[in-house]
Amino acid sequence: MNRRILAALLIVAAVMFSTVAVLAFQHGGGGSAIGAVYTMTNDDEANQVVVFERDASGILTLAGSVATGGLGSGGGLDPLASQDSLVLTDNGRFLLAVNAGSNNITVFRILPDGLEMIGLFGSGGEFPVSLAIDRNLVYVLNAGGSANITGFWLSPKGDLIP
Repeated sequence: MNRRILAALLIVAAVMFSTVAVLAFQHGGGGSAIGAVYTMTNDDEANQVVVFERDASGILTLAGSVATGGLGSGGGLDPLASQDSLVLTDNGRFLLAVNAGSNNITVFRILPDGLEMIGLFGSGGEFPVSLAIDRNLVYVLNAGGSANITGFWLSPKGDLIP
């Protein structure tokens, strides 16, 4: 029965949350940037979020990268075999990233001039590959070991509380 529930939740998560990069809300920085797009390296030696500025015509310009403090899984094309390993909260205040190689989640605060790391939080299992957010609830899909979905409360300060 548990496998059926897990399979159903995986299918629902894949259908509901199907973006590769995360488009941020209005960017408060100077210049012509009106938004930002975030993606992740999944590097097994030092996972990073790569930041692109987006202008009014949709053109992206590399703005830099920020370390997650964790490890990705490395590998080739789509090694996580998942969607939503990097997600933005509905209110645009926080960006969350999985670190599959170190079994944790990084929470960033989104600021007008970039990202500020709030902290690293254990994923509640092994090999986290996907995140789902509903208001202040965060669900982590852990695909390794005894696969599970772990729930957290996202505090107003950006802490993940089991």
